[in-house]
Amino acid sequence: MKWIRPQDGLPELKNTNEKYSGIYSDVVLIYRNGSYYVAYLHSVDGPEDGFWIAYDADKEFKAEDITCWAPIAPPPKECLGDDVL
Repeated sequence: MKWIRPQDGLPELKNTNEKYSGIYSDVVLIYRNGSYYVAYLHSVDGPEDGFWIAYDADKEFKAEDITCWAPIAPPPKECLGDDVL
């Protein structure tokens, strides 16, 4: 796993949702103040104005307020079965 500091780059914003405005990154792992969160980056105007939305924590963080983030590798196909991928 490779950790990335937000000042060195943010995840690509590439996902959209018809129900909500803005654009989203893939789900990643973020680290902040000694805690880990599964989260995604959301923005309406671009990554510099983005914020992190953490699952199961009801928390939002400014993009620059985390220590680092890392992509989450997808599980291997043999774990998911033929009908998932």
